[in-house]
Amino acid sequence: MAVSLPEWLKELRNTEIVRRVHNDPRSTAGAVLGIAREAAMEAAGWGQADFDSTWGSLTAEDRVLLYAHFFQKGHLEELYEAFRQIFADTHPDNPIVVDLGCGPFTGGLALAGVGWPLPVRSMASPHLTTSAWTVLKQCAVSARG
Repeated sequence: MAVSLPEWLKELRNTEIVRRVHNDPRSTAGAVLGIAREAAMEAAGWGQADFDSTWGSLTAEDRVLLYAHFFQKGHLEELYEAFRQIFADTHPDNPIVVDLGCGPFTGGLALAGVGWPLPVRSMASPHLTTSAWTVLKQCAVSARG
């Protein structure tokens, strides 16, 4: 069964990720952020890159954006559906969400997608650069908007 994300979440991904990649002057019909698709997947570590470091001409923020572009949607759909089923009849009071290794705020976005009003409090990860952390915060702020 195909998972359909809420419209606001689809638009958030389109605005903050898909359009940013496609509208980047380095992206062309044959390249994503200036590199071939296969190389872009490699730069994103097939989802497990060291997002603190650069890769060729790509910044750490570029690598986070590539991860989100290629991999986040599938993880977001999986988590959204899992949370939808788990919390179909209940929403715990004052939840604490620890989102580790899930991608740029993927778990938090999935929970917000099933209707949890999440106040976002973030602790900077030692594995993220300031620019990569900026991408995460933008997604969190947009999700609450």
